[in-house]
Amino acid sequence: MKNQLKRVLIATGMGAILGIFCIIGQSQRMPLNPMPNATIYLLAAWYNRVIMGMLIGFAGEWVLLKNKPRLNSVVRGAILGTVVSISFGLLQQRIEIMYFFAGIVWGLLNDLITTTLMNRILKKSHLE
Repeated sequence: MKNQLKRVLIATGMGAILGIFCIIGQSQRMPLNPMPNATIYLLAAWYNRVIMGMLIGFAGEWVLLKNKPRLNSVVRGAILGTVVSISFGLLQQRIEIMYFFAGIVWGLLNDLITTTLMNRILKKSHLE
């Protein structure tokens, strides 16, 4: 349980960090005269990435590819990134292909980094 909480905290923190890059990218694609609720829109995009991180944190035990832990993290993160991005992307007035692709990339990066950090933490705790 203790390691599960660490994983959720790491992945959620990664989601918050990657969400910052997401809102930077989103703001670059906004028109010069942004909509009145642009701040709320960008906050929602960031929050979507935080939720993605939290979900990735809870999904640490999901094994999609046996005997390939690194590839499992990439695939699991990409799938979860896609699923979570669809929820936000469908709320748009237009199809946001870049948002979906970014969700896939942020999801796989988040899961890969979180899994790598957790493996180091677990290895270190076994050595002590």
